[in-house]
Amino acid sequence: MENLAKYALEYTTPVRVYQNDVRRMPQHAGSSFMELCGNNMIFSALKMAEQEDSAVLRFYHAADQKGTAELKLGVQIKEAYLCDLREIPICKLTIQDARNIIIPVGPWEIVTVKLVPA
Repeated sequence: MENLAKYALEYTTPVRVYQNDVRRMPQHAGSSFMELCGNNMIFSALKMAEQEDSAVLRFYHAADQKGTAELKLGVQIKEAYLCDLREIPICKLTIQDARNIIIPVGPWEIVTVKLVPA
């Protein structure tokens, strides 16, 4: 069954939502802040960056083959970076229509993305 790890995690782990300073990344009315799409992509965390005025998204790929994640954002962003676990940028990611990012992922990879607000 595809996405079994994702369904198991969603069933056993409630989502915790905390409101932070919403002025940093304004959201358009009627939209979600983000949607993570792709087979076996498991959301892990969304937090403010340690050293900058940016958001950091972390997820992992629960499969033994390469895959592609698509991040659909409800806000416009200026830049997005693939980072290591210490939030140090590895490479700049391409943003489509100021809101969508395609991220290639490896098997069992933990992915960290830094989002810089527009």
